[in-house]
Amino acid sequence: MNTPAFVLALAFCCVACAEPLDRIAAYNTAIAEVRAGSLERAARMLDQLLASSDTRTRPGILNDLGYIRRTEGRLDEADLLYSKALDAATEAFGSAHPYCATILNNRGQVAYARRDWSTAEEYYREALKIVEQKDRQSPAIAAIYNNLGALNQSQTHYAAAERYYRQALAIDLKLHGEMDDSVGRDLNNLGVLASDLRHFQEAETSLSRALEIRSRTLGENHPDYATTLVNLARIYRVSRRTGEALDSYQRALPILERHLGADDSLVADVRTEIEGLQHSLVVNVNSLR
Repeated sequence: MNTPAFVLALAFCCVACAEPLDRIAAYNTAIAEVRAGSLERAARMLDQLLASSDTRTRPGILNDLGYIRRTEGRLDEADLLYSKALDAATEAFGSAHPYCATILNNRGQVAYARRDWSTAEEYYREALKIVEQKDRQSPAIAAIYNNLGALNQSQTHYAAAERYYRQALAIDLKLHGEMDDSVGRDLNNLGVLASDLRHFQEAETSLSRALEIRSRTLGENHPDYATTLVNLARIYRVSRRTGEALDSYQRALPILERHLGADDSLVADVRTEIEGLQHSLVVNVNSLR
């Protein structure tokens, strides 16, 4: 599965430079917790920082809290936080500032999660217009291209989706080299698109590369790593490689349960897949007796 890329506190670190060193350290620790997938711990730290923030640091903290709530599926809370972040960033820096593009992009993610395609596209294109004024080969542009790719893929506009994904991959490879989590994201998205088109060998190649990159850059306890495992498991299942599919689902499940909760829809889907594959293996063994 591919979900819109987020732009996490893009360039807000420069705002923090005027802050006391202990606050900078606390903020960096919170962001590290977000990247590690420890979302509730990160949220508690960011809430503490928000209580004593000023006009220049508040937008970034609100944006990151919005990302956490969106990841948890708490979309109304996320949208409210992003709205407050956008108001704060506009007041502090002006509406054409890259910080506003970051938040507009992330509001697009909320609309995407609600399947409100037109609103999502409006936010993404508004964000793109701002960042293209500064640099047409930036991580922010690659992230927005990924989001436009996911948006088009969701509407079965596959050619447009592939074009956006490949543009994002070209930018990220140029900026970061292959061993970067942004490249893992791009390859994951291209793999899911290839799977949708039933190009299963191409899908497996892209997803296997994405899994290796995410293992090395994010670690094997990160929800994005687990997401790629699930995507690979689906390829194995349709290719009748039941054992590999079951192994991938079983590796992904505890990671997803820990980060998303036992009641999350993806967690429920993975459990159902595991049960189905286990039943299939039992039936196959019994048929051989």
